[in-house]
Amino acid sequence: MIPGKTIRGALHYNENKVKAGEASLILASGFAGDIEQMNFNQKLNRFKHLLELRPDVGTNTLHISLNFHSSEQLDNFTLQQIANRYMEKIGYGDQPFLVYRHDDAAHLHVH
Repeated sequence: MIPGKTIRGALHYNENKVKAGEASLILASGFAGDIEQMNFNQKLNRFKHLLELRPDVGTNTLHISLNFHSSEQLDNFTLQQIANRYMEKIGYGDQPFLVYRHDDAAHLHVH
C-alpha cells in the first residue's frame, strides 16, 4: 500500500502497463459509462472532480498491489471479487477505484 497526494502517478503507471500489453483494466467501480472507451484524461478527470468536492482531503490516493502465488491461476471474475471484498474490508468499498490485472511478472498481481 502506497498512500499519496496525486492520482496521476498511479494512473499513469497502470495505463502505461496497459499500452505495453503487460496489464489490463478489469474493474472500474464508481465510474459511469463504458470504461473501456475512456482515455487517461477521462479517468483522471473523474478522480479530479471528486477531489474538487473534498478539497480538505490530504491523502487522496492509495496505490495497492495484491500479489498471488505463481501457482495460482485466477480468472478476471475471481480477481474482481477479491478486489471488491478487499476494498470493502479496508473501508473503501464506496470509493471509486480502478483494478488492473498485471501480467508483467512471474506471479499474478493486481493494482
